[in-house]
Amino acid sequence: FGASNFPLAFSTAGGDTVAALAAGCPVVFKAHSGHMATAELVAEAIEKAIEVCGMPKGTFNMIFGGRIGANLVEHPLIQAAGFTGSLEGGMALYNLAQSRPQPIPFFAEMSSVNPVVVLPEALHSRGEQIAQDTVASFNMGC
Repeated sequence: FGASNFPLAFSTAGGDTVAALAAGCPVVFKAHSGHMATAELVAEAIEKAIEVCGMPKGTFNMIFGGRIGANLVEHPLIQAAGFTGSLEGGMALYNLAQSRPQPIPFFAEMSSVNPVVVLPEALHSRGEQIAQDTVASFNMGC
């Protein structure tokens, strides 16, 4: 399940996809609706790499749609799932994964927040730089 933030690094070709492919496992990836065109371009690059590496055609598949995520988690051939997104969506999929006749591993990153603590001394001595660094990395944290 693709992340909505940082689509090039954490989405289509993110760590879960790469790890599964490196282990020789087929991947069914559900693209995030927020950046379908980016997901499509990255998927094409993955498919080309699979071809160049001599892996079987169909090792990587990308799908689109809302309810399809639940259908994937419920499908008996799916043996594990990874998800990045909202707490509500992640918990719904987790509950489906655990309610199967044989529960499957479900790895989720859900609605994390990156707190920033700036102590008074740091604010006084380098407040401008802290502000610039913080603004420069908006939406890049998980």
